[in-house]
Amino acid sequence: MYLFEQCPSSTARELVFVQAIWRHGDRAPPSLPYPRGLYNETAWPRGWKQLTNVSQKYFV
Repeated sequence: MYLFEQCPSSTARELVFVQAIWRHGDRAPPSLPYPRGLYNETAWPRGWKQLTNVSQKYFV
């Protein structure tokens, strides 16, 4: 969104502030969360720290 026309101090036409927000997607845990947990490496087919199957559809 470009709002220089609505800014009262826009005579110098200097950009003072920009804020960018993005989402990185859901990822697998960085390592095995629990030593005796129900999920092991086979639950995360792309590997640790990688996008989940659902996120892969949206971001790749």
